[in-house]
Amino acid sequence: MSLRCLGCLALALVLGAGLVSGCGRQKSTASGPQPRSGKKTGASAPAPHPLSWSGPITLDTPRPAGTPGIDETACPSTSLCVATGGIGQEATFNPTAPGLPAAVIIDDSAGFDAVACASSKQCTAVDGNGREVTFNPITPGTPNPVMIEQGVPMDVACPSVTQCTAVGTNGREATFNPTAPGAPAAVIIDGNDELAAVACPSASECIAVDNVGREVMFNPTAPGTPKRVMVAAGENLTGVACPSATQCTAVDLAGEEVTFNPIAPGTPNPAVMDYDKQLNAVACPSASECVTVDNVGREVTFNPTAPGFPAPVTISGSRPPLGAVACSSVSECVVLDNSGSAFVGHR
Repeated sequence: MSLRCLGCLALALVLGAGLVSGCGRQKSTASGPQPRSGKKTGASAPAPHPLSWSGPITLDTPRPAGTPGIDETACPSTSLCVATGGIGQEATFNPTAPGLPAAVIIDDSAGFDAVACASSKQCTAVDGNGREVTFNPITPGTPNPVMIEQGVPMDVACPSVTQCTAVGTNGREATFNPTAPGAPAAVIIDGNDELAAVACPSASECIAVDNVGREVMFNPTAPGTPKRVMVAAGENLTGVACPSATQCTAVDLAGEEVTFNPIAPGTPNPAVMDYDKQLNAVACPSASECVTVDNVGREVTFNPTAPGFPAPVTISGSRPPLGAVACSSVSECVVLDNSGSAFVGHR
């Protein structure tokens, strides 16, 4: 989900969740990784070895103030990543040898809010007009945008080259074949709440998270009326990643992560990962490693099964906030900042 959407979601919580500062809750004057009442801080566990980050890789030319830049990314392989942005542009690059990527416009009527790549030759982005654009990132050409949702899609996941699921405003999901989308019917799965992010570990299982702390597991081919489960009460969940069908991790604007089994979520306890900061996205390349990014230019790498107190790492040269993260493996992740630059982390 793009940072433009995060701002809308945060403001929607003003009346029901207290004061906000910028895009999140009112800041505390306390210091240190102190949990809020009722929140766990996580058990001690060996932390994943930290990533070493590159300098900035320019993906797009500087935009005038107030013009959305590139802020979403997907990496279907260790040698190919795709980034999309707020004026319908995409940039494809090799994170191990980026060279000088050139952004090209593939949707000149609206900005992209999310992108997913089912393979190195097929990516699907969703825009602010409710349309999807499927393209070959190596030779994008001039793909045809197709309407899939009357609302605003916030995120998209593609478990296969013939199936994608988008979620967004008004609690709806739309599942379609990106190679022949037709006119998919959007289905309400979360009342009138806003679905902020989605992950699909298989073609028959997707997990979406919303702006009031709930997760919704559903079969995208036959969603029906899925059960909504509170996993982080009152929190604005901003991202979700599911390394398997039985493990998902979501992050929120209160600097927390919550890990749960979507099949039997129970009552998981959120853990503070980044005290007094806003977490904007998360990627989990394995069941024992997740990487999340925040609003002040830092990343946090942690073990979701026993998060402990991981140390946030400032990505030198980035312009906050960091809005997206994608990990093609446990040894390679890519982060995007607010200026259209990418940073590659290796170990």
